[in-house]
Formats: sequence, structure tokens, C-alpha cells
Amino acid sequence: MLSDEFRSESHRTRVELIEKLGCPEVDEVAHKLRLLVNQCLADIQDANRDVPARVQYADSNNSRAIKDPSQRFSDIEAELKELLIWFKGGQKPRGRDDVSAYVLSAMLGEAPFGDHLNATTSFQVDRQSISEPRGDFDVVKWDRYGVDILSADENIQQRQTEAYSDHKSAHGKALATAIHPLEIDRPKSFVEFAQANHTPKFAIHPLLKDFKRAVSNDFEAMAKLAEITLGAIAFQQKGEDTRNKTTIARWAYSDPVFALVSAMLNEVWPVQKGDPKSDLSGERRGNGTSSERRMLLDLATNLVELIQETIDRGPGFESRRFQAIRAPNTLAGRFDTDDHLVEMFALILALRAEHTAYLVVRQTVGEICDAAFELSTENSVNAAANCVSANVMTKLDYHISIRRQFLGFGSDRPRGNPLKWFGRLDPNTRYRWGKEHILLNAVFPEHHWDLDHHLGLHTELIEALSLDDEALAAWRELIAWARYSAMGSWTIVRPEL
Repeated sequence: MLSDEFRSESHRTRVELIEKLGCPEVDEVAHKLRLLVNQCLADIQDANRDVPARVQYADSNNSRAIKDPSQRFSDIEAELKELLIWFKGGQKPRGRDDVSAYVLSAMLGEAPFGDHLNATTSFQVDRQSISEPRGDFDVVKWDRYGVDILSADENIQQRQTEAYSDHKSAHGKALATAIHPLEIDRPKSFVEFAQANHTPKFAIHPLLKDFKRAVSNDFEAMAKLAEITLGAIAFQQKGEDTRNKTTIARWAYSDPVFALVSAMLNEVWPVQKGDPKSDLSGERRGNGTSSERRMLLDLATNLVELIQETIDRGPGFESRRFQAIRAPNTLAGRFDTDDHLVEMFALILALRAEHTAYLVVRQTVGEICDAAFELSTENSVNAAANCVSANVMTKLDYHISIRRQFLGFGSDRPRGNPLKWFGRLDPNTRYRWGKEHILLNAVFPEHHWDLDHHLGLHTELIEALSLDDEALAAWRELIAWARYSAMGSWTIVRPEL
């Protein structure tokens, strides 16, 4: 159990930092941060639920097959293979007392799984050609651009759609994106059994004998359903899970500590307060003051230390599945917790600044285009506004969505490539202009009203977006009109965040 001394000292430090950061309603903020800690602990439990430790044979380096319900993709795949053999007339799965809730969710197409395909292709896909997919999902030659199983989780689904929205072919041709339902025949007996016995939110695993009693007359249809589901799991896992350790929680949702630190910053230091100041020289002199950035990092450290102490000494984390994050290990695994947290903290601040900067530019460019359409009588200006709307704003939307994906899903390691439903969140997609924090501070907390200064920053960012010559020329013509002919008819947009 956590000692009263630790609890008291942790709370006192937290309140002092909140006060120094100038937050109103200190007790209310402290209470909200405690709720974030509780949520993080619940997320950690969920992420590690049903992840049994692998047990090796005494005389072999091979591991015993996992026979307990498990959210690992490799274990779900193994269970589906046994069920498929059974449905086809083979032996009932040995050593399994339950059918896992994860397998049932996958068969039902429930969140975070799905029963639709999101196809990004260079041609219009014939819907009939994917209405009866085979287990290997190779019914259509997808022209290498992209096909994904669309998650039934709304948050994941939105990110998947955004991720594909700016895809172009190797020749720069815009790709067609379409959603197609997988027309899967699910036996009525199976659906009724799931409705009566399946609660995916709490991962309750029905007994295999009850499952057999319910679907025994529909084994042929169940075999087809299992084959399709097995193909979907293999498709999602393909090339991404070389060590067979990926779990549903790790694949589909934000890393709990990343989510905690991000939510803490949004609560204590919202983007509207601008970029937190960093005065390293003052800190090195030891003058008793800390920079805003240093205090925010100290507050994040306080919360993570409280979580680590709870995992090490609190109830509910005694089982072996938490061994990798319990003392003498840490939440950061083999990596140093402090280094990991510093890196994560810096990443979140940078992503917030980038997301806000691109959003400000995107909305301001939209206002300039609207002003051109409404006020300008010059055909060349209207043509430039059309070109900017079609090219520049689309590119900005893409960069905004990339930041939103990283902020929404986080990463298992800032230094790594986290695995997500629509593939890897590849850090290489996160193009950085380098002056996002300057633009952020020109808008928040106090608006810098020198519009010419803003146009200069906007132009620097847009010229770094790898646009073609036509789009760049259109932007330059539009900005010249905005600077010399229309100043006063548009303003910098401070977005609602």
C-alpha cells in the first residue's frame, strides 16, 4: 500500500507546482489531475489485461501455446486457427475452457475491429469484387496504394480516413477513396449467443461448452466466418508484429502515459497560453526560480511517479502480467524513465505547437480565399484563390491530420514507430517547418496584430510544403493581392482549440 507520507508529499508538491503555474481554482485543477492519474491506471490495466506470460518447456527454447483468453494478435490468430479446424469437422480445441471475447469481437466486426474496407486505389473498385472476400484478402489487386479494414471505433475510423485523404499515385494522380461493406454471413445462432453472453467492454469470456451448444448446427457457416476473420487478423498483423507481442490495446489506442501527459498539459497549460518559456540560464544559476517548461515537466514527473508507486505497491497490480512495468522495472520498461518522460514531454509540446500553427495558417488562408472570391474582380486573383484552395489548403489539411493522429494515439516510444490500425505512425510523415513555435507565440496568448509579419510567416511555411510551381505562383499572386489591395478585409484566425 502507498504510505501516507508519500501521498501527502506527492499532493503537496503537485499543488505547489499548480500554484506557481498560475492556474486558477488550484484545488479543482489538482482534483482533475488526480482523476487523470486514475484514468491512466485504468488504461494500464486495460492494456495489460489478458496478456499471459509465455511459459517455456523445461527442455526446449520453445514456448507453450497460449490457451488462456488473450488480446495478443498472435494468440487471437492461434485461437481462430483451432476454432477453424473444429468447425471444419476436426478436433475441439484442447486446453481451452473459454472462447475469448476478443475473437468474438473480431468475428462480429465490433470496435476496435470492423466489417468495412477502406480502399484507396487508382481506379474505381467494383463493389461486387470485394463483397465475398477470401481469407487472404487478395480478391482485388489493390494497385499497391492502400486497403485497410475500417475500424468500428469512431475515433480510429476518423484517423484512418484522414490518413488516406491526401494519398496520390506515383505520378501525382489523386486516388479514389471508398468504403465498402464486407458482406459477411453471420449465423443467427452465433449473433444471438453473442448478444446474450458477450460484453466486449469488460472482456468477459464465455465458456466454450456453451458456445458449442449454441452454434453446433451452424458449423459450416461458422467455418467460413472464422476463415474470413483469420484473414483479417493476419492482414492487420502482416509485417508489423515480428515478435508476436502486439495487443489490441497497444495497436488501437494511445499509450496511457502519453495520454496522461497530453491531458495534463491541456488542463494546466492549454495551447492558448502560448509556448511555455524555457530559461535554462536562470535554472543553472540556481536562483530559486524555474522556467514554465521546467515546472510543467516536474508536474508530469510527479504524476508519473505517483502512478509508478501505485503499480509497485498498490492493489490490483500484483499479477505477473504487470511484471514488466513493476519494480525493479519501470513504466518505461528497460529505458530510463526520466529520459523517456523528457523525450515524450518535448514531443507533445512540439506536436501541439505544430498542430496549432498549421491550423492557424489553414484557417487564415481560407479567410483570404473567401475575401478574394467576394471582393476581387480580377480573374487572375480568383483563379489563384481557386488553385490555393485546391492545393495549399489540402496540403495543410494533411499536415494537420498527421499531428492530430500523433497527439490522439501517442506512441509506445517517441523514438519508435508505433503500430496502429492504419499502419505505422511513421515519424517521417511528420514534416517540420521549424518555426511553428514562433507562429504559435504570434497568435497566443496575445495576438500580434502586424498582418504583414504574419503573411511573412505564412509564406515561409507554405513555401516549405513541397508544392508544385503552379500552386506556389498562385499563392504568391493571392498574397500580393491580400497585402496591397485587400488589407483590412481579412484577419488572422485564432482557432477554437
